[in-house]
Amino acid sequence: MSPSGETATLAPPAVTAGPDDFVLPNGMVVAHQRAYETTYLYDEIFARNCYLQHGITLPPGAVVLDIGANIGMFSMFVARQCPDATIHAVEPAPALIGVLRTNLARHAPGGVAHHCGVSAQDGSMQFTYYPNSSVFSGFHADTAIDRAVLRKVIENAAEESGETEPVPDFLLDDLLQNRLHAERHEIATRSVSSLIAECGLERVDLLKIDAERSELAALDGITDADWSKIRQVALESHGGAAEHDLLAEILRRRGFDVVVDTYGPLRDTGFANIFARRAD
Repeated sequence: MSPSGETATLAPPAVTAGPDDFVLPNGMVVAHQRAYETTYLYDEIFARNCYLQHGITLPPGAVVLDIGANIGMFSMFVARQCPDATIHAVEPAPALIGVLRTNLARHAPGGVAHHCGVSAQDGSMQFTYYPNSSVFSGFHADTAIDRAVLRKVIENAAEESGETEPVPDFLLDDLLQNRLHAERHEIATRSVSSLIAECGLERVDLLKIDAERSELAALDGITDADWSKIRQVALESHGGAAEHDLLAEILRRRGFDVVVDTYGPLRDTGFANIFARRAD
C-alpha cells in the first residue's frame, strides 16, 4: 500500500448522491450527518493517513477491528486500501449506527457494524452524545474538558489553514455552545475479547481505537490469549501525558514497539496518537 493512503486505490463504487449524502474529495458518496465533521474525518483519515503511521500497515487480507467507527470513515479507508480485508466496526452512538451500516454496505460490503461501546467487561454504561460534535462523544464525556479541547482544535485548524488573526472569543463561545449540546443514552458495552470471540477472529492485524477516554478500559478488556492475536494497534489517547505513558507502557509490556505522536491538530489538546506493532 502506498504510504500516502490515496495514491494506489480502487475507484469508488458508482453511487448517486442523495439529500443526506456527502461527496468526498476522492469522489466517494457517503452517508453522513455534519459536513464539517465529515470533512474533518476525511482529512484526518484519507488525506493525512493518520492511522497508518510509524510502520503501521494493512497486509493483504487484513483483519481490522475499528473501535469508535463513527460514520465508518476509517473502515471505508481500509476497504479502499485492502479490498479483501475483514472489517468489524464498533460504534455506540444510536444516531450514527445506521449511517455506519449504510457506508459499510456501499463501500465496505463485507464489513460488519456492531452497535455497542467498549469497556473492560460486558455490561452497559451511560453514553454522552454530542449531535453537533459527534467525534467528542463518549462514555466519559466531560463538557468543560471537551469545550477546552474543542476550542484548541478549532484554533489549531485555523492556524494550520494560514489564518493570521486569532478567532474572536465571542465567535468561539457561540460556536462551542452549539457544538456541545448533549444527549445521554444507556448503551451496551463489550470487551475487546468478547468481540473477538463473537466474531471468531483468529488474528487481528490492526486494532484501531478512538474511544474518547475509554482507551485504557479497552486494553484492560483483552485477555492474555487474545493479546497474542493482535499484531498492530493504532489508538488515540485522550487523557494527557500521564495516560499516554501508561498506555504506551502497557503495549510495550505486551511485546510491541511503541511510538507516541502528537501532531498538528492535536497540539496542546492533551491528545496523542499511539502506534504499536510487533517487531517479529
